[in-house]
Amino acid sequence: MGAVLAINLYHYQGRLTLPDREIIGSGLVAIVGNGRQTGGGIQVAPRARIDDGLLDVLVIRQISPRALLAAARELQQLPADGEYISYWQTPWLEVHPEEAIPVNLDGEPLRFSTVRYEAVPKAISLIVPNNCPLLSQRPKPKA
Repeated sequence: MGAVLAINLYHYQGRLTLPDREIIGSGLVAIVGNGRQTGGGIQVAPRARIDDGLLDVLVIRQISPRALLAAARELQQLPADGEYISYWQTPWLEVHPEEAIPVNLDGEPLRFSTVRYEAVPKAISLIVPNNCPLLSQRPKPKA
């Protein structure tokens, strides 16, 4: 059902700017975060680590009904530059759409004409268990 709904979503035109590239085109959905899950526990960024100083970016482009299987395969592999799916890790990302786009900031719906996302290493302190899989480096147990 989600695939059928995705085919009918509005496609936003614009430009993505990353430190090492600029991408011009259209997309259905872009997810930017430093954690693995969205609200509700849906995993969208399996390579994310909350302490690596990188944002994980998942972009889904237009998918025709005939390409659903190929897109599903790409979604499992998360290629950097697939035909339908792209997945990057970057310290920052700027989004320059041709028109204001809806953005959900941690549950708050907003609209932006331009937005910059940036990972700020060690901006907040978190207490996590020693075996936390969301960290790039496991903390050493205290003696």
